[in-house]
Amino acid sequence: MAKRGEQLVAAASRVIHERGAAATTLALVAAEAKVPLGNVYYYFKTKEELVEAVVRARTAELEAFLAYGSSKATPLERLCAIVDAFRSRADDMVRVGCPFGALASELEKTEGGPSARILFSMQLDWMEGQLRELRVPAARARAVELLAAIQGACLVAHALHDAALFKRRLGDLARDLRRELTTES
Repeated sequence: MAKRGEQLVAAASRVIHERGAAATTLALVAAEAKVPLGNVYYYFKTKEELVEAVVRARTAELEAFLAYGSSKATPLERLCAIVDAFRSRADDMVRVGCPFGALASELEKTEGGPSARILFSMQLDWMEGQLRELRVPAARARAVELLAAIQGACLVAHALHDAALFKRRLGDLARDLRRELTTES
C-alpha cells in the first residue's frame, strides 16, 4: 500500500480507537489525516474496506507485540514481558481502551462487518503456547484466564479513568504468574 494509504489507515486506527467504528466516518478519517476526503475514496471505496485495513494493521501491530514477548529466553519471561508491555501502555489504554480488545469487542457487535476476533485468538494461541511449554495443565483455559485478567483490568481502569489501578493490577498479575509458574515447574 502506498504511503498515503498507510497514513489513512493510521488515521483511521486512531479515530476508530478513540470514537469507535460505528461513529467513524470517512470524513473524520480525512480530517484526522489532514487530507481531502477524495484521497480517502481513492484508497478505500467504503468504510468497511477501511475498517478491514485497520484490522489488518492492528493484527500486524499485535504480531510485533507478541514478537517482542517471544524475544525473551523462557516462556515465563515471555508471558511476563507481555503483561509488562500492556502495563507500560497503561496511560493510553486507560484513556481510550486496549487497541486490540476494544476493536475486537466493538466489531463483534456489527453484523456482517469485519471480525477482529483474530486479535483475541492470536493472543490466546500465543499464551497457550507459552503455558504448554511450561507444562501447565489446561493451558488453553489458563490462557483464557490470563487474557481475561488483562482485558478486564484494562476495561475497569478505562471506565474509572485510573491508570494506577491498571498498573497495579498488571504488576500483581506478573508477580502471581512468576510465583505460580516457578512453583509448578
